[in-house]
Amino acid sequence: MKLCCLFLTALGFLACLKVSSALFLEFFINEELPVNSEFGNVKTAYFDSQGIDTGTAKFSLFQATQKYRELFAINSTSGVLRVNQRVDREQLCDKIPLCSIKFNVLHTTHEVAIKVNILDINDCTPKFPSEPVVVVEIRENNQEGYAVPIAAAHDPDLGRNGSVMYKLQNLGAPFVLRPSQEDGQLFIEASQRLDREQQDSYNMTLLASDHGSPPRTGSIQVQVRVTDVNDNSPEFVKSLFSPKLPILETAPVNSLVLTLAAADKDSGSYGQVIFDFAPELSVGGAERRQQQRLARLQFQVTPDGRVILKKPLDYDRMDKKSIVFLVIARDNSKEVNDRRTSTATVSVSISDHNDEPPSVEVCSPTGRCPGVGSVKEGQPVGARVAMVIVRDPDTNDRVSCAVNDGSGGTAASSFFELVSKTGSSEPRMEGSVNVWTYYLATKLRLDREQTPKLCFRILCSDSAGLSSTAHGHCVDISDINDNPPILLRAIQLNAMEEDSSLRPIGRLTDFLTDADEGVNAKLNFSLDAAATEPEAGATFSVDAVSGLVTPLRTLDRERRSEYLLKIRVSDNGEPARSVTVDVAIAVLDINDHAPEFESCSSIQLRLLENRPPPALVGRLTARDADWSNNGNGRVQYRLEKSAESSAFDIDRQTGEIRAVAALDRELRSHYSFRVLAEDQPQQRGLQLTGTCHVTITVDDVNDNAPSLRIDPPEFPADFVVNQLEPGHRIGHVVADDPDEGINQKVVYELLNSSDQRFSVHSDTGSILVSQPLHNIRQQLPGQSTHSIKLPLRIRACDLGQPRMCSQPVEYRAEIPAQTAADAAFRGGDSSLTNGRSPHNVNNYGNGSLLGFSNESVIICLVVTLLLLVAACFAIVCLIVRRRASAAALNSRTAAAAGAAGAACGTGTLQAGRLATEVDPDSVHAKMIDQQSPYYCPPTYKTNFNVEDDYGAYSSAQQLQHQQQMLQLNKLKHATVTRDRLYSSASLSLGGATDSELPRQSTVAVSSRRQPLSQHYQTLDSSSQQQHQPSQGQKKQTLQQQQQPMSHRYYEIEGRGGVGGNRAVLSTPQPRRQSHTLPRGGFSVDGKSAGFPLQQTQQQQLHAMQQRAPFSPYTEASFV
Repeated sequence: MKLCCLFLTALGFLACLKVSSALFLEFFINEELPVNSEFGNVKTAYFDSQGIDTGTAKFSLFQATQKYRELFAINSTSGVLRVNQRVDREQLCDKIPLCSIKFNVLHTTHEVAIKVNILDINDCTPKFPSEPVVVVEIRENNQEGYAVPIAAAHDPDLGRNGSVMYKLQNLGAPFVLRPSQEDGQLFIEASQRLDREQQDSYNMTLLASDHGSPPRTGSIQVQVRVTDVNDNSPEFVKSLFSPKLPILETAPVNSLVLTLAAADKDSGSYGQVIFDFAPELSVGGAERRQQQRLARLQFQVTPDGRVILKKPLDYDRMDKKSIVFLVIARDNSKEVNDRRTSTATVSVSISDHNDEPPSVEVCSPTGRCPGVGSVKEGQPVGARVAMVIVRDPDTNDRVSCAVNDGSGGTAASSFFELVSKTGSSEPRMEGSVNVWTYYLATKLRLDREQTPKLCFRILCSDSAGLSSTAHGHCVDISDINDNPPILLRAIQLNAMEEDSSLRPIGRLTDFLTDADEGVNAKLNFSLDAAATEPEAGATFSVDAVSGLVTPLRTLDRERRSEYLLKIRVSDNGEPARSVTVDVAIAVLDINDHAPEFESCSSIQLRLLENRPPPALVGRLTARDADWSNNGNGRVQYRLEKSAESSAFDIDRQTGEIRAVAALDRELRSHYSFRVLAEDQPQQRGLQLTGTCHVTITVDDVNDNAPSLRIDPPEFPADFVVNQLEPGHRIGHVVADDPDEGINQKVVYELLNSSDQRFSVHSDTGSILVSQPLHNIRQQLPGQSTHSIKLPLRIRACDLGQPRMCSQPVEYRAEIPAQTAADAAFRGGDSSLTNGRSPHNVNNYGNGSLLGFSNESVIICLVVTLLLLVAACFAIVCLIVRRRASAAALNSRTAAAAGAAGAACGTGTLQAGRLATEVDPDSVHAKMIDQQSPYYCPPTYKTNFNVEDDYGAYSSAQQLQHQQQMLQLNKLKHATVTRDRLYSSASLSLGGATDSELPRQSTVAVSSRRQPLSQHYQTLDSSSQQQHQPSQGQKKQTLQQQQQPMSHRYYEIEGRGGVGGNRAVLSTPQPRRQSHTLPRGGFSVDGKSAGFPLQQTQQQQLHAMQQRAPFSPYTEASFV
């Protein structure tokens, strides 16, 4: 019961599904659409038009056979129908004109019937049902218009695409194509009467084309064979047949008398010819019929045309000595009545038989029988060789004789002839026997070397045709010495190199012969000394009898590879005959030399790195003195396997070395390996090898950019600024470039140079202060209580081509809060620079000057009347100081000389006493005298380069350990393009007193750029004389060295490029204690920075290392 309920429920549900399946959609498509071609959309055509929401339900094919389900497919989401397989209408609906395929599409509760009509296209070619070649047979002699049917072509397409028209390409054959009007059957029709004997077959092409666009055409080959009819009779080749000679009465039975010949133009059995006697009834006349009956008794005519003797003949009993009869030739047609015949006559003559043949006997010319004599070669024509006697017992018979070739293979008939002894052809009678006598004489001059023996036969026959032959007779030709020795082939002997056994190298008898025989052919050998090169004649010997050639000494092919001997060869005949031959001797090479490289001791090759492989590095050449043709001297190259040679390859034939990969000099700059040169002997075990050591240097290309080091503490990214004056070095940067040479040379660039506070030395990487930083707090407000950090963006570039630069690196210059506070306490800018400072020093020492500092403007705005009074006071002091000058100089040279003369407190100018010539652009000098307990006067330099001089200063600060005296070279900063040059003096430790100063000490003033040693000329040389005093100088005690002395500060004035107009040296002022100098030390800006002079030199050096970095740009005076 439950199962029945479930079944009824299912039926109800299916009925509900069928409710919505009433729609019928029809589509038309062409056959042979490409696979995946879309031809309809069920969703658009039905569901969208009916306003049915398909939602997310899927489309599927329903109630479609497996064949059609595979033929079409539907997109389950979009409802698009597409071709899934090839659609061939002829395959699906071959016999049905309207080809339709039906199936359903199911979508949830809706079912849509689909009908796809497949339309025909012209995709089929008319095809004939038979084989590629159709054979049609037509009998000859048929009436004109005779036709035979031929199968038509079929095209499965529809309409015009399947409608076929035909065309016969007869190529001139007498045929036309005729279609039947009733059933469409095709016929091949003959347009004229055919004759098979003229042409037995015709080949044509039948074309079938449909009416499609474009039309498609099929073809078939048609062969018309013309069959034969018996329309030709056999024809004899001649009308009368007879044997060449009469038939002897003694002819055996079944012997062939003659052969008949006839031909029939027909073919097959119609053309097969059969021979026979003509019927007796067809022969006219009684006599002829009698002859016909006799012929049937005596002869037989075979079907193939042979006439054979059927019974023995009897010449004496025959009334007529010949038989004449008729024969016929007929074809072999199966129908007897259709056979055709022809007739010919045969005549056979009969002859009598002769019973005794002639006999032949051969004797010597002297009459010895039997026997044949010999003859010497070279005899004249007509010489007698033998005597021939012929006998015939028949009466009244005649005999003829001839010389035939014998069994020896020689044409004796061309050498001999028979000459009648009597000179007549008539025989002589010996009893009842006829006798003929002949001499066998020569027809040609005999040559034993060509024909040493001649064999012959004597053939004699009588008038009856009987013959006899004398066999086995030969004539020997004896030799005379008529031939010289003959060279069979060029004599080429081979001698082994380095063969100390001196074995014979060849026998000349193998190369020479003599056509004569016996003693005339025995050869003798001798060296023709006159025609042979002396060295060759002294190197080889020749045996006179055997002809053995033997070397007399060991041969060296590398010294000489070939020899030529002239050998005289003679026989032992009378008279002797001789000839001179050339004997060429080649010295065979042995592999006794190893390959040698050219200039192997100095093979140094170079290759630019990064060259794409296979880059040619160089070529090596090795020579082998051995012979190259046998491989001993043929050289091939290879590289000895090693880690360094693996990067290269060598051409085994040319020796070219190439890099198999791009080389990187930075990974490896040199390669060293061995190159092997091997010869190629035929025996590999005898191979010799030469070696050469090759060094390849990889040259650099600029393929690496510099990289800046940042590795604290040695290479920090932050630099502390302890001094705020221009020229102060706050640190340096270092860049690495793995290239070499100019590609490794690095220059440094400060990219944020617009800041103008710092500069970087392009060569050394030193970072310098370019502007006074005293007012940095005012320039950067808001950082009054903390250290100030200024960014420095630096990059490094090499000098290679193309130029390569590193990525910019951010550094920072940090000004501690205490340093900035000290600068503010001193009142801002240095009085030395008078409110101006150099900055932005580049590679060439060029730069520019700022105007007056912003501090002056700020002070003018902030400071009150007290500042104005101080300024007025300073101006008054300056005017008074200038008026009190001791001397005024009108040239730069005088100013510099006056400064030099006043260096040790003399208060006078020594004008004109210069160590070097002064440039016209030199600056004026103004000396400001200051009293201080310093130990030595300042020194000056006019052409100043801050980077170079700072390097000198830094080197001095790093303690040259071999000097016990420490001298800090002068440092100086120069600015150009403005009208002032600033200079300051450096410290010179261990200075001398005034009395020790030499008079020749002067100031060196020059604007030329010179090496560091030339830029400086100290005014006090006693610092180097302290430990090595010169003659006439006194050693000073420590107390004397500590005595105070005058120190003068010079300010050099002038305008750039224009000579100044004056320079003033102030008079010495009373000494005053400006600062309390530490014991034996010095002070900078009022701060103690010295060390006691009582310390030892090592202690002083150690104390210097503990000081703060020395700045040459300061407001204070220097010791």
